[in-house]
Amino acid sequence: MNAVLLASVLSLLVACSGGEEDSPALPNTTTPTAPGAASCAQAGLTARPLIRDGTFGTRRREVAGDFTVPTTQGDWNFFAEHTGCESILFMPDTFEVSSLHETPLLEERADLRALIEEGPRNVHYFFVTEEGGAAAFAEAMDERIEGALDRLSPEDAAWWRAHLHAVTARVDPNGGAAGIDRFQQIQGFGNLADVTRFDAALDAAGAWPWQDNLAYL
Repeated sequence: MNAVLLASVLSLLVACSGGEEDSPALPNTTTPTAPGAASCAQAGLTARPLIRDGTFGTRRREVAGDFTVPTTQGDWNFFAEHTGCESILFMPDTFEVSSLHETPLLEERADLRALIEEGPRNVHYFFVTEEGGAAAFAEAMDERIEGALDRLSPEDAAWWRAHLHAVTARVDPNGGAAGIDRFQQIQGFGNLADVTRFDAALDAAGAWPWQDNLAYL
């Protein structure tokens, strides 16, 4: 999967996030991880070796191969940016606050701020659109990201700016989200319900009674 378009990458990662099949055997050929291993050690995290050779897959728990994602900050390449201790999450704009509240989660500025201020630092977040023009989406997403960084120190803001990515290519609709963990394995994730956000209107409608929270990524 060298230098593939995001539309292909995300479709592959997301479409196969179900099931609890056994983990496949990892390729035997590995190489030392990138120089970012030093930052892993500083954070008290173990740097995992980058798997460059072997059988790569597209399903949950299979090993992810190389890919490139176009963003507002330029192309981001998985192998080149690999540190050995960071995860990757792809979040589309199709997730909404609830079935009665159609505001996209990616437009919830307070939750984005909470994600940054309270979330783990060893994650790259890729925000993508399935519903509109990619250029307009990426520009608006960048504006929200910058607004959410305004209370951070210059050093922390720079760190998060390098880990929050507005993607400039639209993806085919698939209705899900997915990621790659520190072991280079593809993973799915689903429920972002916040148990502190009980909604009586949802409950009365017989729907799932808790609103979603972007910070739960």
